[in-house]
Amino acid sequence: MHLVDGKPIREQIASHPTVKRYEMAITEVLETAEIARLLSPDDKLIVQYHNWLYQNIDRRKPHPAPVLSKERDAPRWAVLVRDNWVEQTHIARWWLDNRLTSNGELGGGPQDDTDMFQVWQCLPMIESEPLGAELKAASNKLTEILLDRYLEEGINKRSMDALHAYEEGVNQLALNAWWNYGDPVHFERVMQSARSATRLMVKTKDGRLHFMSDRKVGIDEARNGYLTMGQTPGTWNWAPIRLMFHPMYVVADYNGNPAVLERFAKWGETWRSYQSTNAFVDKVEIDTGKPVRTSNLPESANISPVDEFLALYQLTGDAKWRRPYQMGVDGGGFSGAPAQYGRSIHALLRWPEPYHSYHRKQYSEAGSGYAGFFVNKDRALLDKWLSDSLSWFQRYRHMNTAAEQKTDRVLTYNATTALSCYLGDAPNRNRWLNLGAVSYEGLQGKDFAALVWDAGPKKLKVAIYNFAGRDLTGRMRVWRLQHGRYRVRTGPDHNDDGLLDEAVIDLHAELQRYSAIPLKLPPRQVTVVDVEQLEQLDDIRDRADLAVSLLDTRLEGDTLSARIHNIGNRPAKDVRVVLMRGEAVVATKVIPRIEAPLDAKPRVVELRFDAVKSGDVLLVDPANDVPELATHNNSLVCVGPDSESEFE
Repeated sequence: MHLVDGKPIREQIASHPTVKRYEMAITEVLETAEIARLLSPDDKLIVQYHNWLYQNIDRRKPHPAPVLSKERDAPRWAVLVRDNWVEQTHIARWWLDNRLTSNGELGGGPQDDTDMFQVWQCLPMIESEPLGAELKAASNKLTEILLDRYLEEGINKRSMDALHAYEEGVNQLALNAWWNYGDPVHFERVMQSARSATRLMVKTKDGRLHFMSDRKVGIDEARNGYLTMGQTPGTWNWAPIRLMFHPMYVVADYNGNPAVLERFAKWGETWRSYQSTNAFVDKVEIDTGKPVRTSNLPESANISPVDEFLALYQLTGDAKWRRPYQMGVDGGGFSGAPAQYGRSIHALLRWPEPYHSYHRKQYSEAGSGYAGFFVNKDRALLDKWLSDSLSWFQRYRHMNTAAEQKTDRVLTYNATTALSCYLGDAPNRNRWLNLGAVSYEGLQGKDFAALVWDAGPKKLKVAIYNFAGRDLTGRMRVWRLQHGRYRVRTGPDHNDDGLLDEAVIDLHAELQRYSAIPLKLPPRQVTVVDVEQLEQLDDIRDRADLAVSLLDTRLEGDTLSARIHNIGNRPAKDVRVVLMRGEAVVATKVIPRIEAPLDAKPRVVELRFDAVKSGDVLLVDPANDVPELATHNNSLVCVGPDSESEFE
């Protein structure tokens, strides 16, 4: 519960339906905090605990302004963004240094530990080393526990409510597939999860598709179905079963898998068909299709079908998935599109008029954060969120670390605007729709701040400030750009107006998702990277994707066991697999054909090589004869069991 102004605190506790039975214990905690504050009003730790308990009560003192690091001539936006990053890494670093066990647990139980990884999901996309690598390594170890004890066929073994079913590890498999983009083992794990999640739906006699339950979800239900049909699960703005779209979304976003995407789209068609302006259907009888609950505007401040419709629009590009949201605007407004923590997924998509102007007005206030900045291109709209966020995390450093709350209670939603400045979006716990535009490699988070000015399928503009007293080099990977030919210009922005003053680098390049743009950032300067499409090329998701993984390749003695995967959307023929030693090819094998996993079931060919030496390189399709979705996952270095293989 959250204590709020308006009535006595004791009355709030006594009347709260879920905490009333803990009234005596809670009252004792609150009274102890009050007494401690009276006895030691200047003790910083006591003040922090007291303010934490009463942070929603207006009788507290006004929030102090954040303490900004002193950076000569650095733009205020850059300092605020970078200092917010420092606070986030402080939290993550404390838990890794003080609570991480050798098997990847953080002390809250694996199911709650998955929530903690979800709130950190943007951090490795900003700093790949060392923090990002440590988080990924810990996540991999925790995942082994989840697979061994809690998951079966990608979803929870024990039947339970949908929210906790998702937290049993479905969320972690989806996160791992993003963090380890293109790794076939991680992808096939989330693909299995997606396939099982689709089996939690029921198809009615007239062809509609519905989830059946929020209260009873697990592998038994996926295998055997449900005995009775009631009403669709969920309340006005909360239907946790829809979190099961997370693995479906990740799979469809990677390769457009038809078995997953068609199921997702059929569910979307079912709900889209119910909606009309000023009559939004939220709940129906599954068997008959009769609406049970209708509202004037869709209630979706938390999680709603509107977000799933936008996911389908992102995945397919079909404008019909924008219509439910547009109906809400046409009906006089849309109650489900506030800028929560400075984020609104609606603001990050391109809209025709009058909807674009509606967004500009909707997100024109100081509290609209990154959403307001993105649609209005006004940095003043960032300042309040960045300042308030930094102040909050500075005030509650102890509460987020050494107070050792349960791992599902350490929340980072307040950092959404700062993280979105770096990446273009900031998914978080239970917020799985991801419109992140870029990620970074080879840079330390403390050394730079970034601001994504523009992002979409055809255009990207990012401003980056280098705090270091030296040149920084690294890479920026792109995530939202269509496959195409682009003009890439990089250069200084001396007056920090968001515009490129001169193009130090001006080149044409073929880019697609996960392509890397080299960065060279002069010290104490804003550098702008401006990318604009010249020609659209084919959709990379309509290709094969040959891949190998360090997770299922074994070198024992001089025998190499390798598994060659196809995680794309097309079969691959006459696939050459070679073993390289230095510049020499020491062995070659040819796979006649590897099918695509169109039914969301893995397609793998096992190969064996003899007389292999540690340091040899396994390389799939060395001549690039097969058009592929990605090629960074085509090779790895062979090492013995006491070491970890690496992608070359």
